[in-house]
Amino acid sequence: MIINKAHLTEEGRLKIIALKAHSPKGLSDLLLSNFNGFVPVDLPNYKPELFLLNIHWLCGFINADGGFYLNIVKNNKVKLSELAKIKITITQNNKSLIVLERIKVFLGLGSIYKDSRSDASYLQIASLTQINKFIEVFKPARLLGAKALDYYDFNKGVDIINNKDHLIKEGLNALKIISAGMNSKRIDWF
Repeated sequence: MIINKAHLTEEGRLKIIALKAHSPKGLSDLLLSNFNGFVPVDLPNYKPELFLLNIHWLCGFINADGGFYLNIVKNNKVKLSELAKIKITITQNNKSLIVLERIKVFLGLGSIYKDSRSDASYLQIASLTQINKFIEVFKPARLLGAKALDYYDFNKGVDIINNKDHLIKEGLNALKIISAGMNSKRIDWF
């Protein structure tokens, strides 16, 4: 509309404002007070086609909105008083919940949870069996940047857990070292 100079007319400006009303932050008080004559635009419901999803699309999606987590938590009920927790998450605004549902169907894995503190939901894969299935399905995919390094480290941690080495002090310490350099704690991504 701007390329066609429609924004230079009152009608064009109102159409642009009507579209902006659907953005995540909506309209500011200033826009509402200056353009109270706009008519909201009905946007069609977004229904992604499952056949469009493939492992490479999912890889890009995870690169942007996914995470691989390897944590050590205190637990006095286990021998070493610490327990390894692993999970994969993919997060979306609740407006895009259908995308998470389609990814869950595509993978055949995980559970979807709504975050009560925000407008977000997330697909979570947290059982070792499902994580091993995910790793198998995800083999042809190639992540980029720091996310690729996180996934590589995550896989090293999963190997330790699969071999049950996390049940001995040396294995648990190895998991701690891996975890200490992942995600926001990573400094070696460049």
